[in-house]
Order: sequence, then structure tokens, then C-alpha cells
Amino acid sequence: MPNYLISFLIVINSSFGVFAQSNLNPCDAPNFDCQNGGGNGIIFSFEGDTLDYAAPGTSMPLWIGIGDTNTKVLDTSSTAIFALTKISGAGDMQGLPGLVNPSFFGYFNELNFTIPGIYEIQVTAGIVGFSSTFIVNVLPEINMCIESPSGECSVGNGNEIFAVPQLGVVIPVDAVWPVNVGLIDSLTGDLDSTFSGTIYVDQVSGPGQLYGTLSMTGNKWFHFNDLRFSAEGIYEIIFHEEDSLKYKNAHLDVEVATVTGIEEENSDIFAIFPNPIKNKATIQLANSSPELNLFIYDITGKEVFQKNLSANSNIYYLEVSSLPAGIYYLSMKNASSVVATKKLLISK
Repeated sequence: MPNYLISFLIVINSSFGVFAQSNLNPCDAPNFDCQNGGGNGIIFSFEGDTLDYAAPGTSMPLWIGIGDTNTKVLDTSSTAIFALTKISGAGDMQGLPGLVNPSFFGYFNELNFTIPGIYEIQVTAGIVGFSSTFIVNVLPEINMCIESPSGECSVGNGNEIFAVPQLGVVIPVDAVWPVNVGLIDSLTGDLDSTFSGTIYVDQVSGPGQLYGTLSMTGNKWFHFNDLRFSAEGIYEIIFHEEDSLKYKNAHLDVEVATVTGIEEENSDIFAIFPNPIKNKATIQLANSSPELNLFIYDITGKEVFQKNLSANSNIYYLEVSSLPAGIYYLSMKNASSVVATKKLLISK
């Protein structure tokens, strides 16, 4: 498989639509279908019932709709007024819209929280009488200053959008591709800590579709933690402000591949922390065991690391500084079989 390098290019006088962010119709989103009828409950734009959310003060758009809770097909014939209520959580939930027009979905693009932590949110769909709950994990603010070209932050003079992938440029289909985005001074390389506004993400080219949270609004910088791709291939992605003449844009190239032959198995047998990791991690087994062999595979199934682990211990230390950022699978094997396999994320 060829290696593709990240490229940061400058595009001047380019125009990119922000339809996906400002006027989202979930029927146009990948992995979701719409039909007339069949709605029996509430479904969400994110997977599962837990959403890793942006840092305090930052919003990341999401929609909530009426549909078939088993098939995740939206019911365009339904009509509801959606409301969110905080059940629990240490801080406040802000940015809720007022009364909105009834529809089969509600779009929330200003929602934000005051402090990091876990929040339980109740959703009610008036008119149809459905309700549900979901968990929001508000992440702490990152320190992006150290990721700037100069390694520093400064006040003002930002003129160029700067995007840094956290897991390399080869990822699986439908997997999260996290990217940190801010504004830099192109002369000094400093990150502008006074930036305030909205950054949008758009697909320039690629065989499938970019989907997920395609804009963020807030201050300083953003951690895009819900960008995904629907099909394998090479994509060109742009990060930009709505007015493309205001700042120079950032382009990234990313390769999306199909993961073959590896799945998580008995992942509760051992823990890896931290995960994602940069250089070193600790592996803790639930119980001590005979001698084990540790293998790390990339997303194509290629073995990239191997280590023998001593017997009768349940704590091991792992050094992975030689591996590039990306998504991997760590597998524990004894003499005869695979004991457990867990996904491993390496960031740089």
C-alpha cells in the first residue's frame, strides 16, 4: 500500500458550500436512509448512545430525528418539536434554540457546555410523544500551541488555517479521523490564541463521502473528533472559514482503507493506558498468565511489532515510538491461540 504524505496547500478565491453544516438534511447523510412512515422512536446523527463532545464553549452540530430505531431509517412523514433537557452533569448546557418549526428532525448547531465531564441529556419529541436519553462526554480543552509550526501561541495576526491529523493519514472506512484545527500567523508559525469563529470541513475529491461533524464554532482552536469516510480510496479535504478570502485554507490528503482479517476479541482481558498513546503505554492484564507474545498489526493486517512478555506478571510496558501515528490492533497470543485483541491508537 503506498504511503501518502500530509499536504498543507493554499487555495485562494475558492468557494465551498456549507450546506452540510448550516442546512443539514439527514436524508443526504451517508449511512442514513429516509422513508415515508415506520417511525417508532428517536434516532441520533451519532453512533451509539454516547457522544464525545467538543471542549467547553465550543459547539459541534448534531441532529435528532424520528425513525425506526432498529434500522435507523428516518421517517419523513413524522412531525415533532424536539427539546433537550440536562438530567445530570457538573456544568450548564447552553445554546439551545427556542421554539422551532415542527419537522421529522431537529438540528442543534449552537449547543455547548460550560465545563468538561459527563452529562446525561433527555430528548423529548413533542407532538409524537417519544423520548430518549443520551450521554455527552465533554472533552477537556487541548493545548494546540505545541502543535503549531513554531511550538508557540501568540495574540492576534492569524491569517492561515492550520490542521493537524492525530492518527496519521491512513484510516479504516467509517472510522473516526480526529484532526486539530486552529489559526496560525504564516510569518512566525505561532498559533493565534485569540481566534473566534467557525471552521468548516469540506470534501474536495474522493470516491465516497466525508461525513460526521463538519463544522465547529468557538474560540482559539478545535478538536474535530467525528470525521469519517464512507468508502476506501484517496480523499482531499479542506478546512476553511465561510468566507474563503478571510484566511488561507488548509488541505489534507487522507487514504481510507478497508481493515481486513482483524477484529477486537476478548478485549476486557487486558487494558492499555493511555490509549491513544504517543510513545509509551502500560498494559495491564486482568490476571497474571503464562508467557505471552504480543503482536501489533496495522489496519491492513500487516505485522509491524512483536515482543515476548515474561510469565506470571500482569503489568507490561510498551514502547512504540518507532511506529507512525495511526490505528493498530494489539494482539496477545499464547503458544496455541490468540488470547485477546484490542484496538490501539497511536498519535504523535
